[in-house]
Amino acid sequence: MTPNYPCVTTYLTARLKQLGVRHLFSVPGDYSSDFLAIVDYEGQLTRIGNCNELNAAYAADGYARTNGLGAVSVTAGVGASSALNAIAGSYIEMIPVVWIVGTYSNQKRITSMAAGELFHHNFSFGVDQTQSIYRDCTVAFERISDPLTAGAQIDRALVACLSQRRPVAIEILEDCYAMPCDPPQGALAA
Repeated sequence: MTPNYPCVTTYLTARLKQLGVRHLFSVPGDYSSDFLAIVDYEGQLTRIGNCNELNAAYAADGYARTNGLGAVSVTAGVGASSALNAIAGSYIEMIPVVWIVGTYSNQKRITSMAAGELFHHNFSFGVDQTQSIYRDCTVAFERISDPLTAGAQIDRALVACLSQRRPVAIEILEDCYAMPCDPPQGALAA
């Protein structure tokens, strides 16, 4: 799934590149693999694979300490939980890191809520699982479920990350990665 048009993923990677990020630390997962495929295809960022989420998160923290901003991509549920220690450390140390969390689609979210079906990698029926995990160690949380608002949500999170020098979480639903989205306009001001 590699679109040849501007989409939610390319919006985010273009903004990260504008802000000086050249590498994305990651652990592929069911809910983030399509996102990572687009990242690899478009080539804006070099993806650095890691053996687990905690290592990827610490690598992004170290990158941010030397580069000014870091980014990591994990999958929802247990993957996002595994990165929590590094995220908390980044928060305490005032290190700006963007935590990109791939999560299940809009349809799966509806099924989970309506039928009480728990999808793999997840441990809660609530739709705010990732937000509740990151609540105390991020300064902004944005859930991208609509490509029409994705650009503004991404920009809002990145500005918070830079201006407050602390981590933010951007959760993207798996059916939104390749959805058309206008490319970024202008530069962000922190």
